Amino acid sequence: LFSSSNKANAESILIYEELILAAARMEPIREKISRSTARFVDLIAKELSRQYPDSEGYVEVAWGIASIFFNDISLLALRLPRRIVGSSRAAAERLIRSLEL
Repeated sequence: LFSSSNKANAESILIYEELILAAARMEPIREKISRSTARFVDLIAKELSRQYPDSEGYVEVAWGIASIFFNDISLLALRLPRRIVGSSRAAAERLIRSLEL
């Protein structure tokens, strides 16, 4: 998720975030965006459950990773230093390592 190849999709993610803001005013958009976001988190959680079958807390970690990802993408327009992206990835990796405990 946090690779430079995903930066090409940044514009799409920013549009998605605009839809999230519009969802507060428009019920049909809210429902679709809610389902789409839940599917994204479910995909992350399923992959985590495969990688760490003896752990619990997949959904919480998946939500944390998705939140970091969306925040990271939303800040791209600021052109922050590359170390910020590295910090986001490190934070996601820490969440994942919590499943190893």
